[in-house]
Amino acid sequence: MSSMKKILFVLLGGFTLFSCIKHVVIPPPLPLVELDASFRADTNGVLITYTKGVNGFDMTPSNFREINTPPQLSSIKYFCSMQSVNVVDYFKVSIGRDTWNSTSGNFPAVNQFKVYFESLATLNVPFSNSADAGVLLEWRDANNQVWKTDQNSPLPQYFKFLSVKQESDEFGDYLKFVAEFSATFYSPDGSQSKTLNNGLFVGYFKNN
Repeated sequence: MSSMKKILFVLLGGFTLFSCIKHVVIPPPLPLVELDASFRADTNGVLITYTKGVNGFDMTPSNFREINTPPQLSSIKYFCSMQSVNVVDYFKVSIGRDTWNSTSGNFPAVNQFKVYFESLATLNVPFSNSADAGVLLEWRDANNQVWKTDQNSPLPQYFKFLSVKQESDEFGDYLKFVAEFSATFYSPDGSQSKTLNNGLFVGYFKNN
């Protein structure tokens, strides 16, 4: 084979090889939802603050679902807890219940998730000891004492969303919120109480 034929053979072979390579288009990753979280409140003149990323604090969203066979509706309660790996303190918000038909899936649809919290943002959310019909707030102080709100408290209390915003990324569907509150918290046996005033909680719930 002449040198010219060899060169032509190599060129044609290379062209055939490269013409068979399929170009795979990799879509860019979805932007991640910015998930800020913080807590602050005043108790007897002492300001308590927890901030995500400071002193080991982070936000943990979770939920509790009861899946029922249609036509009986399923239900879900949402939780988010500001906790630290360095200290015992935490602050937790529990809220529910939303209901949906499980034929559409094991969680409410994203739009229903959004609308549920948007409907709560128009009112002072009632307190509920089981978080079945409103909100339950829970706080563990630096002495490892747990305190919870009581729906039957005779003292003034409120919980109100200042803003709610639904966002999604490749890791899930989130409901970001800012809420303000003031309430009296009671020890498990009800013999002691502490009041948290001017509370502000920045957090998020997750729908999956």
